[in-house]
Amino acid sequence: MTIRIVHTADNHVDLGFKNYPDSVRDILCSERMDALMNIVNAANKKQAHFLVVAGDLFDGVNPNKRTIKSVVDVLGSFEGHVLILPGNHDYYTGSSSDLWNRLKLDSSEKQIRVLSDPKMEEFDIDGQKVQFFPCPCRTKTSKENAIGWVIDQPRTQDSIQIGIAHGNVEGLGLDTDDKYFNMSRTELRGAKMHVWLLGHIHRPFPDRGGKDAPDFFMAGSHAPQSVLRNHAGSAWYIELNINGVLSYETINCSKIEFRRIAHTFNAIEGFAGLTGVISSLVAEKTILDLVLDGTLNDSDFKNLSINLDNIEAEYGFVHVKAESKDVVQEISLEQIQNRFANNSFANHLLSNLLRSENKNDVRVALKLIEGIGK
Repeated sequence: MTIRIVHTADNHVDLGFKNYPDSVRDILCSERMDALMNIVNAANKKQAHFLVVAGDLFDGVNPNKRTIKSVVDVLGSFEGHVLILPGNHDYYTGSSSDLWNRLKLDSSEKQIRVLSDPKMEEFDIDGQKVQFFPCPCRTKTSKENAIGWVIDQPRTQDSIQIGIAHGNVEGLGLDTDDKYFNMSRTELRGAKMHVWLLGHIHRPFPDRGGKDAPDFFMAGSHAPQSVLRNHAGSAWYIELNINGVLSYETINCSKIEFRRIAHTFNAIEGFAGLTGVISSLVAEKTILDLVLDGTLNDSDFKNLSINLDNIEAEYGFVHVKAESKDVVQEISLEQIQNRFANNSFANHLLSNLLRSENKNDVRVALKLIEGIGK
């Protein structure tokens, strides 16, 4: 029999986005919950048997009660079994854990199971035994991973065995301090699971769907977080049977996109070059981060701040942040004539440099002349 699983992780639904204005923060927070709902809808459409959250459903161990209730309501609308593993951000602190006690209480009448203990969980799906081997995090960091207990555990014959863990896999994520539950591929294979469902790295592994049989999947985040973590947001839909993984495909679940665009102005083109680039973006879905340098003519340079401030409203971007300290004003012959006497050395030098091929020379010379005058 084929078992159908939707695999997600690193949802961080209560992420604060403190570096953004309140209105933008509200959009980003809502997007994380909406993206989670999109995963549930896709799982129901696929008639998946399991929805597995492989850690960091929450950004910390103290989300408010309203957020927990909202998450339970969303996940509770899945028509199969929901399995939630505590990750290194929402780690399990024991029987006194307010987070997981609250979630268990709110989900007591739903098919939601918190995998807070390293013990095998078995399900029977139309006669097919499916065994899950959860490896929950008990701390935020650890130099030891949590998968060691799995190796010697007894298995039911003819069952499908699936490991669930959270942490770095050597070669995938940067962990120079070796403190994020590092797992090696040799260790994962040594546990002899049909497949491992993992969380922690915010980009998916593999990077696309297929029909081969990977040893493990990394879900990636279900929604982008910043320009540095700007993966579009996805989850995995996986089909497997007693022989292993049969096929897997990406579920696209997020609308918001973070884009960083580096643009160099030139005085002739002015703002037209930048507007040509950003006009191709889907503004209502995009948080835009501009890194600008180059040269603008006198008029464009004086109106730089105004023009940048107008981009968000004019194009309808969710938010625009612009770094423009490296944009400089074009030096013209008129400026030189107005600032320095006609027969002066400064006028002669700068006027000749202005005619040279390297326009930066005149700017360097002007700075030196201004420095001498101080």
